[in-house]
Amino acid sequence: MISPWLSTPPNFIKMDIEGAEEDALRGAAEIIRQYHPTLAISIYHKHDDLWRLPQLIRGLYPDYELYIRHHFWGPWETVLYCVAPAGPAIK
Repeated sequence: MISPWLSTPPNFIKMDIEGAEEDALRGAAEIIRQYHPTLAISIYHKHDDLWRLPQLIRGLYPDYELYIRHHFWGPWETVLYCVAPAGPAIK
């Protein structure tokens, strides 16, 4: 069930929350399943984020197209982008 305080579901979710991305994604699971917003998720905080978070997201909405982009020369700022083929359900 979607929280009653959420008047309009998001069409874009960005997460760079210092290693709490997995917990936040699990908390947003119903929103992701139902509305498939575009996601921009940092995947560099924990050593296994690179493969665990894409697997988790694929389990929530398997149709996402997944892209990884590295935005910095060092080991930081690697972002997983998830785009629904038809776009988010909320325009």
